[in-house]
Amino acid sequence: MKAYSGACFAVTVAQNGDIILAGAAGKYPKYDVLVMRLDKHGNVIWSRTYSGLELDYASNVVALSNGDIIVTAYTYEVFGSLPKLWVLRLDGNGNVIWSKIYEGVSFRFSSVSTKGIIAVGTTSSGVVVFYLDQNGKVLWSKMIRSNSNNTLEIRDASFAYDGGIVAVGASYIRDERYHMRPDDAIV
Repeated sequence: MKAYSGACFAVTVAQNGDIILAGAAGKYPKYDVLVMRLDKHGNVIWSRTYSGLELDYASNVVALSNGDIIVTAYTYEVFGSLPKLWVLRLDGNGNVIWSKIYEGVSFRFSSVSTKGIIAVGTTSSGVVVFYLDQNGKVLWSKMIRSNSNNTLEIRDASFAYDGGIVAVGASYIRDERYHMRPDDAIV
């Protein structure tokens, strides 16, 4: 086992066997996305940081068959900002091909595969599921509305074999003491 500077939250393996780690590095109140490429023995080939707003954390990473790397991350300001979705496409050497920040929803999580990117966020009206292609273009989005008595939460999502998306979560309802309790599962 080897230790590396920074925190890693996601890992993938490239077709050549290299290990790609993604996470965060820095000190409060400034963290940057950290991406590291290791050989199969754990030796660092390269390590880079990428700056978004102020607090930046990688949440997922995937290595594409052409050698490019897609990283999804949270980015937000220390005060007054909701987490935004930040997607970076890097070449095999860690150079940025493109970088996009998506606003308008409070970003919750993402799922990345060679098929594309699923991103989930929340608004005051409910949950929004986004499907992005590998170039960061929004192919479609779907709003799942909640009402004033319940809150919806998507906890995970994955690509189905037929190209669709399966998302799971729960509906939470406020009780008489304004506590949230699970009400229904949603798929």
